[in-house]
Amino acid sequence: MTIKTIVIVILGALAVFAQVTVAPRFPLWAAVPAFPLVFLVLLAAFGGPFKAMVATPIVAIALGFASNRAPGLLLLAYLPALPIGLLLEESDIPLSHLVRTLTSGIATGVWIRLLLASTVLAQAGFTISLFTKVIVPGIFLDFALLAVVYLVLSLIGLNGRSLTLPRGGFLAHE
Repeated sequence: MTIKTIVIVILGALAVFAQVTVAPRFPLWAAVPAFPLVFLVLLAAFGGPFKAMVATPIVAIALGFASNRAPGLLLLAYLPALPIGLLLEESDIPLSHLVRTLTSGIATGVWIRLLLASTVLAQAGFTISLFTKVIVPGIFLDFALLAVVYLVLSLIGLNGRSLTLPRGGFLAHE
């Protein structure tokens, strides 16, 4: 086990614990920052897709066990981060790495909030207060947190990585 792997595991655990303990203390209306989302999107952006594919189910299931949410639902919520990033990377739209990372994070954040709010939507229907108090503030929180952490990581010298997996076999990532 390398030092990088140990650091990734510790940061993933910190993201889960921060989501359960710190995030509820600082809501913006009814929305809280999604620390595991920020961790997973930035891990994909700076660590590559293989590390993010391994970390996503682990973080989602750990968050499910640490909170009152179903681990399977959280796994479905966090899964779109990589495909959205890859779709943006392989599209013909000229986007910088920062814009691709922010767009992937925000789109996944909207998906997470809509999926987790689905129980409310099923019982009460879509209300404007759900949109104005949960989804929109959540988008701003995710955007701000992603942008700040991305810029800090860039300033300390980390370079963004491609989300395209190398072709050539099961262990071609190394």
